[in-house]
Amino acid sequence: MLSKQPAPLNIRVFVADNSFIHTELLIQALGKDRRIRVVDGSANGSGVLKGVLHSNPDVLLISENLDQSPGGGLEVLSQVRSQRPDLKAIVLLDSSAHENVVQAFRSGARGVFCRNQPVKTLCKCITVVNDGQIWANTRELDFLLEALTVTPALSRSCAQGLSGLSERERDVVRCLAQGLGNRDISVRLGISQHTVKNYMFRIFEKLGVSSRVELLFFVLSRNVEAQDLLHEPVKELRNHSAPKSAVPQNASGVKANKRVHSSVLRSDSSEVTNSSAQMIAGHGPA
Repeated sequence: MLSKQPAPLNIRVFVADNSFIHTELLIQALGKDRRIRVVDGSANGSGVLKGVLHSNPDVLLISENLDQSPGGGLEVLSQVRSQRPDLKAIVLLDSSAHENVVQAFRSGARGVFCRNQPVKTLCKCITVVNDGQIWANTRELDFLLEALTVTPALSRSCAQGLSGLSERERDVVRCLAQGLGNRDISVRLGISQHTVKNYMFRIFEKLGVSSRVELLFFVLSRNVEAQDLLHEPVKELRNHSAPKSAVPQNASGVKANKRVHSSVLRSDSSEVTNSSAQMIAGHGPA
């Protein structure tokens, strides 16, 4: 008797390149990968907004430039994420220059992909981002770290730092650093997902950050203070209505540990896939 093979993963992808012909060519190229199913595509901002809401993709692959406007794709991405804050996005870059990379992540990207790389690598990028991880090489991460050191909002927040967070806000930060999404955080802490989002907004405001990218690097830059916070036990399940079987897991399917790995950011030439890096994402607290 032949053993049943598991069905291949179907990642629903919406493609938005900077012209109709480029969009069509990219859709055809991605369609050759059995793990990916392109659900729709568009080459203009209004089409992206409508298409994403209609087709409900897992991943949005969008050019940094749309509507014949430099940076137009990033503006569209910010608008899309205001409607779909949970959507994972990859920005196609013509050049992985400092400003391009930083602006892409600030707009809500979970990964950046330069056009000089092959489609096979792009398919891997899509699967990694769909798993809840970040796609960025070492050079691109250096750009983010450099940008954080000169962000005025971060400088103003350093005076009080992590000590200004409430006990519950610190719990949320610890869960994020373990790679948990909002749903798993709500299960771990025994609160609703809406409450998790409210905590995230307050954390962003107190620390002067605007995205999970900035939040992670802010926490990691605090050294001793961050280690104390991350190693404190999380006060779990205020109410015990959540089923015991709903054990939060990180994006790779492994039960979340209460400690962040000592090697906080591991990267090779193409990606960052450490459990701590999995919480980096997006323009808003989704």
